[in-house]
Parts: sequence; C-alpha cells; structure tokens
Amino acid sequence: RKVALPSSSPSSSTKKGLKDDGKDDDQEDLKEEDQDDDEDNATEEEQKEIKETFSFVHDRIHESFYKQMNEDSRISLHHRIGMLLKQHKPDQANLQKQNLFDVARHLNIGSPLITSLEGLIDLIQVNHIASKEAFHSAAFTQSEAFAESALKAINEIHTKIEPSFQYDQMFELQMLLTESKYLLQKFEETEEELERAREIAGQDKPNLITVLRMYVSLHNNLGQYSKAIKFGYEAFEILGAP
Repeated sequence: RKVALPSSSPSSSTKKGLKDDGKDDDQEDLKEEDQDDDEDNATEEEQKEIKETFSFVHDRIHESFYKQMNEDSRISLHHRIGMLLKQHKPDQANLQKQNLFDVARHLNIGSPLITSLEGLIDLIQVNHIASKEAFHSAAFTQSEAFAESALKAINEIHTKIEPSFQYDQMFELQMLLTESKYLLQKFEETEEELERAREIAGQDKPNLITVLRMYVSLHNNLGQYSKAIKFGYEAFEILGAP
C-alpha cells in the first residue's frame, strides 16, 4: 500500500491558499487509498483464482519436479496438501468423493508426521470413509489400500500412544478389508483377514454370522465344499437352528 507523505511546512502563502491546498491534498490521498484498496482486492481475487486453477502443464514436468525432492520434503508436502484440502472441507460428510480420496492419499503419505492421538483418529476416520466410498464404487484396490491405512493408524495408536484404544467401528473396517481382498481374488489373504475378523467379532452373534457366511462363500469359491458345509453348520448352531 502506498502511504501519503506528510506535506512540508507551509511557506508564506495566504490563508485561502493554505486551505485550498490542504483540501486538494486530502482528496488526492483519498483517491490514492481507494485505488490501493481496489488493487488489493483485485490481487486477492487473482491469488484465489491462481490457487484454484494451479496445475502442472505436463505430467513429465510434475514427475521431474517431484523426483528432485528428497523423501522428507515429499512427506512434508503431502501432509501439508492433505491438511489444506481437509480444512477446505472440514466436515467429512460433505467431502466430495474425489476430494475425499485425495485427502486420504496425501495424509497417508504424510502420516509419519501425524503423531498425536487426535491426528491419528482423524486419519483412521478419513481412510474408513474413503474405503467405504471406494468399495461401493467397486474400486476394490483403493478400498483395500484405504482400509489397510486405517488399520495401520490404529496399530500406531496401540503401540505408541494408548494400548487400550478401541475403535468403535473396528469390525466394519476389518470386513471392508476382508471383502475387498476377496473380490480382488486374494483368497489366502482373505482367509487370514477372516481369522482377524472372527477375533474382533468375539461373541457378537450378528458379526459372527457375517464372518461365517464369508467363510462359506470363500470355500465354495475355492471348491472346498466340506469346509463350506462345516462353517454353514456352525452358523446354524449360533442361530439356534435344529
């Protein structure tokens, strides 16, 4: 902003001349200030437009720039981008699907910088929602990756912050990972995840039935019909069927 300099000491002028000169100076200063305000407003709008439309002209330029950064700089940059994107849409329920995926990806890469309990819980929730959205869109590879990132953050809390931490939707998250692997035909990994899901289900009957039904589907698909029947009978017993 331009600042009007104070006028020099008045010379031997008439009183009328002094009054007129002062009025002209004030009007000139006001004009300059108005022009400066307009310039500042225009600058803010231009900056906003630049921020919203900035992108690399070509993927190769982006790739070249990215390769020149060291690992710590990349992590820091991704963390900052993820936080900025999330702040732009602080309510996770209102995040658009693509924006949600971008937030999750950037925060996952920047996760080494997320060390507080609140930050890790937020990371879990963002990935959980992203995993569900990806699953419902039949993007099972993405669903698997987001679910694994959420479970990794939970493990981080258990090992470094609060061993007794319990995530309310742990079973749903575990089943998202399990079903994603199943639909990606990673059958050995699916069985491993089913074992974890069964541990999480504990004595909860609806959750146990969900796990057993998944066992039946898995072994049917693998042609292991005797195992499928075994798990089917177990489900019937839990339901109290004769």
